[in-house]
Amino acid sequence: MTLMVAPAPEFQRHPRKPGPRPPKPPPSISPAEARATSASTARVGRTPTLSIPPRATLGMSPPA
Repeated sequence: MTLMVAPAPEFQRHPRKPGPRPPKPPPSISPAEARATSASTARVGRTPTLSIPPRATLGMSPPA
């Protein structure tokens, strides 16, 4: 490596064997989960504005 000025002798004696790269660890939240959480938070943020008009109309309408 260009960053190593003096490589350790262990690295010289045991060179890294060429092989397939290890699989990347999955992110803590998958894209689907991120979309679901963002949609749910957006829905939760919209519910107050959406639930106020029905409640107001129910309160103003005479009981059936």
